[in-house]
Amino acid sequence: MNATELLLGDDPLARYGERIALLSGEERVTYAELAARMKRAAGALASFGVGAGDRVLLLMRDTAEFAATWLGAVRIGAVAIALNNRLSEAEYRHVLHDSSARLAVVEDLFADARPGLAAELARDGRLALRWRERCDKSKEALAFDALPDAPAFGLYTSGTTGQPKGILHSHRGFLSLGQAFREIGIGAGDRVFTTSKLFFAYGLEHALLGALALGATSILFADWPDTEAVIDI
Repeated sequence: MNATELLLGDDPLARYGERIALLSGEERVTYAELAARMKRAAGALASFGVGAGDRVLLLMRDTAEFAATWLGAVRIGAVAIALNNRLSEAEYRHVLHDSSARLAVVEDLFADARPGLAAELARDGRLALRWRERCDKSKEALAFDALPDAPAFGLYTSGTTGQPKGILHSHRGFLSLGQAFREIGIGAGDRVFTTSKLFFAYGLEHALLGALALGATSILFADWPDTEAVIDI
C-alpha cells in the first residue's frame, strides 16, 4: 500500500479530480493537478537518491508546493518531516542529527536566513533549493509499495521539556484520516482552514490530509496568520 493512493490515487481522482484541492493565495489547485505535482516532486526527490525509508526534511511555508513535496516524499516510501520555521539553529542541527536526514528541501528565504547551515548541507549533498524549478523539470515517479506499518511521516514535538523528539506515523495511520470530519458532516466540496501550521500535527492532519481524504478543499496560508488575514479568509 501507499498512503498517497488513498488521497490522490485513481479512485479518489475519479470522484474528485476536477474539484479544488488547495486554495493558496491566488493559486487554485485541483486534485488532478495536485496529483501530477506530487508525482513530479517524487521524481525530483528520487533524482537526489532519496528512496524508501530515507528521511526528508521540509523547511517551507504552507503552500501548494509544500503539499506536493510532502506527499511526493511519502509516495516514494520516504519519511516526510515538516520543520517549524521558527526553530533556532541549534534546534535545526539537533533535528538534522536525530533524524539522519537524507535531504532537506529548503525554501530559499529560509536558506538565506541560515547561510552557515545551508552551506554545510550543500557540501554534504543534502540540500535542495529552487525546488519548484526542479519539480517542473522532473519526471513523474510511481508509488512505492510500502508495508502498512512502515513510517510515512514524522512530526517533532515542541521540545518544551527537552530536545524536540521525532514521532513517526505509519501508512496504515492514513486510513483514519478524515474520520473526525465525517463525524461532524464535513465532506466533498467543503472548505477547511486552520490557523495551525502544517508542521504541527493538528494543521497537517486536519487542515491538509483530513480535507484531502474527503474531497474537501484545504485553504493554505503561507505565513503566520494574524486576525485580519483570518477574517479575510
